[in-house]
Amino acid sequence: LVSAPDTGVYHKILQRLRDLLSDYLSRPSRENSVEYVRLLELVSKCCSVNDVVMAESIALGLVQPVVQGIQSSDALFQLNILDIIPNVCTTRTGLLYVFQSGTLYISLVLYTTHTIWSIDLLTHLVATAAHPLVGGNALRLIGSFSTLAATHSVQSWNWTDAALAKAFLGAVESALQGGDPQKQIAAMDAVAAYFGIELGLVLAHRSLCEAWLALGKSTLLEVKSSVFMAVATILARGTLLTPPTAVQLDENATLWTYHSRLFHALALHAYGGFIEYLVDRQTEPTKTTREWKFAIVDALLASKFQHVLGMVTLC
Repeated sequence: LVSAPDTGVYHKILQRLRDLLSDYLSRPSRENSVEYVRLLELVSKCCSVNDVVMAESIALGLVQPVVQGIQSSDALFQLNILDIIPNVCTTRTGLLYVFQSGTLYISLVLYTTHTIWSIDLLTHLVATAAHPLVGGNALRLIGSFSTLAATHSVQSWNWTDAALAKAFLGAVESALQGGDPQKQIAAMDAVAAYFGIELGLVLAHRSLCEAWLALGKSTLLEVKSSVFMAVATILARGTLLTPPTAVQLDENATLWTYHSRLFHALALHAYGGFIEYLVDRQTEPTKTTREWKFAIVDALLASKFQHVLGMVTLC
């Protein structure tokens, strides 16, 4: 019924959801309730039908409990919230709400001093990245939100805070160097999204780049595939480096293309397992996986430096 907003029935459904939420919000132990988690999940899915429904849901206060759930001290509940929040971001209105509205700033109560601090969602996710249970999902959320924001032309995280950016890259590096494959994959997703925003800062973090690309030699197929998918994500971006000025485009177009494409060809060729990944049909379990693989091949064939890999290899 909500998915057919023209009928107008969704107004009553959203109001009913608001009544149910109000009842649960009055319960101090609601975070231990499976029903409450399912209700938040239902709310997030109903709200995300389109921008009109999302706007009304925000006005009714339905989305705020979902976003504020990130502050929970219950790790299991927080883990559920991290899985639910992406539903809110399937519409442009939802993304704008998460990144720009006042509800983005969450009250964190320090019970020892009864002091209330305000922290934004990004700061909280970065701080949570080291958590053994929640950390992987927090990193994955940073990456997915950044990618969605770019897709919908929405300004996302503010990385002007040098300390915050350093903490994020440190959390990513720690996850890459750890032994948890799921955290490694989440870290690669996050840094691939970040690459398109702050390429220079990432390249300056040499130990992070080494830890990331070294996973291309992993014996775990899922981890190795994620390395190359992250590379494909970066190659697919229209502006890998800072966009040049009109003068630079006129005077240095040839030099710019030379460095960009040659660097990528050499980087891909330098890591063992790359060719094996391309020719191994077992790394194509889904249509999306095949598309990523072909995206890499297309990028190489479009380069005048394809000879770096050798004609026999490409054939």
